[in-house]
Amino acid sequence: MSSSTPCPVPENLPGQDAENYLLHRPPMLLVDRIVAYSEESAKCEFSVSPGNAFFEQDAGVPAYVGIEYMAQCIAVHAGVRAYLRGRPPPIGFLLGSRQLELFDDYMVEQRLYIASCRQVLRGGDGMGSFDCKIVSDGQTVASARLAVLERHDEEAFGLQLS
Repeated sequence: MSSSTPCPVPENLPGQDAENYLLHRPPMLLVDRIVAYSEESAKCEFSVSPGNAFFEQDAGVPAYVGIEYMAQCIAVHAGVRAYLRGRPPPIGFLLGSRQLELFDDYMVEQRLYIASCRQVLRGGDGMGSFDCKIVSDGQTVASARLAVLERHDEEAFGLQLS
């Protein structure tokens, strides 16, 4: 199996909960758990509910919020990579998107969604590009190529994350 094919989460991780690998916390923690990982890719699952910060009654979560779900999948990927190297989760910045496609208006309750990311490019300066998508019941809900910046030096940004 190639290192780019996501496989089950490594056994030496402290669990599959996404919050173990990224700095987000409710109400902005949107992905629930990591379900597959490789050095270049990851898959995270989530569902939407009325407790979600973006939930609209009688509709669900607008599909455009999918860009944040995809970005959080990238952040979980980066967090797992950092954990496996003995480091804390990095700070991540979503810099932009290309080729964003939305195939539904809303992500709805009672459905399981899988966000996936596959690294296209990673620079030594922390810049990266990922092909991402969200799938539910075999149907693509959203897709995009996201540009991100990963940093491990929160002091340079005037942030205190403890």
